[in-house]
Amino acid sequence: MTLLAAGYSVRGLAQSAWRGGWTVVAVDYFGDRDLAERVPTRSVRGDRGEGYSAEALVDLARSFEADSVVYTGGLENHGEVVAALARGRELLGNDPFVLRRVRDWRLLRSLFTEEAIPFPRTLFPGEEIGAREGRWLSKPVGGAGGTGLRLYGGERLREGRLLQEFLPGLPASATFLCDGRRSRLLGLTEQLVGHRALTERPFAWCGNVFPLELSDEGRRLLERIGDVLVRAFGLKGLNGVDFIVTERDGRRWPLPVEVNPRPAASLEILEAAWGGSLFPFHVAACRGFLPDGDLSFREGFWGKAVVYARRSLNVSCSGDWYDKNRRDIPHDGESVAAGSPVCTLLAEAKRRDGCIGALLEGARVLRDEIGDR
Repeated sequence: MTLLAAGYSVRGLAQSAWRGGWTVVAVDYFGDRDLAERVPTRSVRGDRGEGYSAEALVDLARSFEADSVVYTGGLENHGEVVAALARGRELLGNDPFVLRRVRDWRLLRSLFTEEAIPFPRTLFPGEEIGAREGRWLSKPVGGAGGTGLRLYGGERLREGRLLQEFLPGLPASATFLCDGRRSRLLGLTEQLVGHRALTERPFAWCGNVFPLELSDEGRRLLERIGDVLVRAFGLKGLNGVDFIVTERDGRRWPLPVEVNPRPAASLEILEAAWGGSLFPFHVAACRGFLPDGDLSFREGFWGKAVVYARRSLNVSCSGDWYDKNRRDIPHDGESVAAGSPVCTLLAEAKRRDGCIGALLEGARVLRDEIGDR
């Protein structure tokens, strides 16, 4: 059985699948060296010399014969592309109908209100009068990774954007396993967002740290959110919910800000902490079977961080990067535009501060090597 992995960047998901015993082929934007060295790969940048478009992945996928397809970040906003990729293949993930509904924030707002689930106030074009007080974020409806996110300045909203109340707190994410009827909360991660050592963009996603400690009350609320979402939308496989841990009524509450109906980038560090591939769990859940029993994670902290270029540069001498716990490695001589990802760093430590410190030190060392100070 051959699996096609497709998305903006698929190295982490493809790695999970091949470690889980699958034969993998891949199409994405980057075609990173550590992906291309392990599985047959076609990339928008390398093979077409173009900027990213989800539609280009469909053309590249015609190069491969595959029995199944799985997708990752970005394609949850392109149901028509998912449908095209899945034509003649088993779809290991949520179908376009589910994607369209679960990514509809009007529907989510109604659902969370009906279920009495606390969430940031959310407004749509024509409702801007509700944002006269407080701080608000303007978000694209189909965004990913913090792209297009900015503080709201009182302007009239265009179609395709929404407002969300800006709440101080800790950005985080939850990973759920769903079989279309039931859900299991697998793990919680802290998100690294807009960290100046990693990116110049204030709201850009830069990585995750596992585990995130939360009260039993907070975990129960997240478990309830997972149950509500799977009942309402029939989610399958690995899915993510981004949330903010914030103070309300003297207690720390997780407030959902986004539903990501596909395997998340944090999967990589959950697998590192567990010591194996979670992809077989994803496949089983997509086929209607939810494995029983708790995952037993090892003691310690695991993290990943994406380093974004501060200026345009060419990368060379990256042959030993993998051994330095770097992933998503560009090919030697490859150009990286300012604001684009250079690579991903991995770290492990006994304490949270040590893990984050190792990621930030790794970013400093990398920038010194490539002259991106």
